[in-house]
Amino acid sequence: MAQKDTKRWLAVFTDGATLVSPFTGAQLATNTVRELIFKSWPVLYGVPAEMLEENVVTTETGWSEITLGPIPERIPNDVAIVVLMDSWTVSAGEVFVELLRSMDNVVFLGTNTSGRSLAGNPVQTALPNSQLRVQFGTALQMRRDFVDQEGVGLLPDFWVQPENAVELAVKFIQNYSQGTSQ
Repeated sequence: MAQKDTKRWLAVFTDGATLVSPFTGAQLATNTVRELIFKSWPVLYGVPAEMLEENVVTTETGWSEITLGPIPERIPNDVAIVVLMDSWTVSAGEVFVELLRSMDNVVFLGTNTSGRSLAGNPVQTALPNSQLRVQFGTALQMRRDFVDQEGVGLLPDFWVQPENAVELAVKFIQNYSQGTSQ
């Protein structure tokens, strides 16, 4: 799920609460990166070119301004949400987990996320001589608290082996439902 789709879903789900990325970072903004984004994002992510025209900029310094992610405010939420996560939760999935952490009544089950969110907005190209395909990030981002989670990931509230996660999530929801209906 793209980050904008995630924010749109959360805004609808939370009745319009303002959701902001908790990350601090900067985007490489050179002509080369712009060209690579225009070549690879429509293929890799299905992003329409007109959307790229509006959002991909270049700067004289080659980097965007550093954005300082705000401290997220608590978002009221009456609906219990159980989030399954594991080492396959990567990149934008980790941003989604961080956004959900600012909501009330959200529980995280599973294992650590992958811990791959330091470099974002990846592009793909082929090396000129070998034609070897490479993919690399064009943005640097860190959590607002500057704790480096790279390679460690985000921790769940309850450790659950992935093969048991769905079954235990259902039991958790059933137990939670019984407790709130009394």
